[in-house]
Amino acid sequence: TAPAGMPDRATVATILQQEPVTSNKTWMMHGRIVARGPTSLTVDDGTGLITGAWYTHDLQAGDEITFALSTPCRIPNAETNILFGKLYAVTKTGHDAPPAPVRTTLPKLLDGSLNMRSVTVEGVITDIAQDEVDPDWIRLTLESEGARMAVTYSTLFCNRRPEPSEWIDAAVRVTGYFQDRSEAPDTPRSSGARKNIG
Repeated sequence: TAPAGMPDRATVATILQQEPVTSNKTWMMHGRIVARGPTSLTVDDGTGLITGAWYTHDLQAGDEITFALSTPCRIPNAETNILFGKLYAVTKTGHDAPPAPVRTTLPKLLDGSLNMRSVTVEGVITDIAQDEVDPDWIRLTLESEGARMAVTYSTLFCNRRPEPSEWIDAAVRVTGYFQDRSEAPDTPRSSGARKNIG
């Protein structure tokens, strides 16, 4: 139990033991950042993962942090213990080498067991699209072994906009942060990019 006036300390496992998960409570937690998305953090506390929005770039994969987690909820379609919530009062307490990306295949990636992880996967690009709202964001449709997935990246980070003539049907290796946003098994993982390029 935390001191008076402070949120109770908890782990992913202890929060998930509650049925239903208490979504109106705040918890103090500790863990290591295992993936850093453009606007989010994923933290491993040794019993599961916590992911939440984080818009500043003062933290990176490998950082040890303590933080408050509010309004936690379960991540659907995930085999791993994962909570989603609001992160605040984040304090860096140390740093270790970030975990290496997990090498996997598209079928394995799409089964949910690597949701919110840094991964490396190979496949063939079959489509390219550009976000209508923010043209700096590009979506590539990647296919392999009968599975397909939408891969998004920002040209602001890589400083290169794809040309359809050189990217379509290209075999590529992709390393990045995986987040399952589909609502049905046959739906490609999508970032909302809608406008075809070329």
